[in-house]
Amino acid sequence: MNLTGTVSSHLGNLSSLISLDLRGNDFNIYLPSTIYNLTSLQIVDLTSNGLSGDLPDDLCHYFPKLEVLRLASNEFSGNVPSSLCDCTDLQNFSLSYNRFNGFIPRSIGNLTRIKEICLGGNSFQGEIPWEIGNLSSLEIFTAENNRVLTGGIPSSIFNISSLTQLFFNNSLSCGLPDNMCNHLSKLEVLDVTFNGFTGHNPSSVGECSNLRNLSLSTNRFNGTIPRSIGNLTSLKGLSLRENDLTGKCF
Repeated sequence: MNLTGTVSSHLGNLSSLISLDLRGNDFNIYLPSTIYNLTSLQIVDLTSNGLSGDLPDDLCHYFPKLEVLRLASNEFSGNVPSSLCDCTDLQNFSLSYNRFNGFIPRSIGNLTRIKEICLGGNSFQGEIPWEIGNLSSLEIFTAENNRVLTGGIPSSIFNISSLTQLFFNNSLSCGLPDNMCNHLSKLEVLDVTFNGFTGHNPSSVGECSNLRNLSLSTNRFNGTIPRSIGNLTSLKGLSLRENDLTGKCF
């Protein structure tokens, strides 16, 4: 049975608390302000509730030791806190499927320990910051279903050799770099469905040797399907529908 109602303000009395896991309940309304007394918190997981409200701009002043922040599938809104770069130990960060808006802060590129960033299903606007390419430990970056994100995928992202998953189902444009897979030998999932990408499919795609799922559907890619796709022996899902591809399959 799920817990319901509001999150108790008495949680703020637990001054030694390191981990707070309330995921998968039916809590609603706002987080009590007393929760920001818990400066020892390292893990906060509030996934799949009905929580709403803004995050304080100085969030990381209250949670300086934070390593995991998962808020997916709630009703949170407003901007990403500008102090996020001060959570220097942050490794997992998920805001997916809320009502966040504004720009993805460039300071996110200072989170040098981060492994997972999930921003899908919000209303972020503008371009994806080039500074994300500084995150040399990043494994998962998802920003799908933000229909007002524009521009292309920064080329710096394709230099992050630790990446395993990339999801961009937005209104992005430009193309994918031909040497995209030169540094992405660990990439397992690449999904750029429902964008406005143009140009040829990257000829280096066969160098992403661990790819299990590749979706380039519903874009404006043209030319032929690169023969190097035949080198992807671990591939389980391939979707190239609704483009302007020509020639033989391989």
